[in-house]
Amino acid sequence: MLKLEAKDVLVIISWGFLMAAIILQALYANASLAALDILLLFVVSVVAGMLLIDIKTILLGYTCSFSLSVLITFICLTLPMTLGTFEYAAQSEALYRAAVFMIFTSFFPAPIILCLIGGFLGSAIGERLNLS
Repeated sequence: MLKLEAKDVLVIISWGFLMAAIILQALYANASLAALDILLLFVVSVVAGMLLIDIKTILLGYTCSFSLSVLITFICLTLPMTLGTFEYAAQSEALYRAAVFMIFTSFFPAPIILCLIGGFLGSAIGERLNLS
């Protein structure tokens, strides 16, 4: 059984919020992720891996933080519909489809792979520097 400390939970939640913030900023500014945004996601993942260090914790943290960031991104992209600013069901359906498409294209394939690699690289760096 994997026991998580309070620090680990805080790092995992922060990792998820930071990934969502980077992706939402990119989507609202450019409608797609640029190389700098993907690099920022990688750096955030390396730092999270350095703080988590344990491979099992990183895998669990990666899964939870990625799920959290997808959820936050979906909520933010569909906020106009959630608040009731769209009057017609066709607009709501179009918004949901657009949100799912934007999330899929912004999270896959590069960010999902690079964030996992970044977490493992951060774990190796944290282990090397004895950050535990």
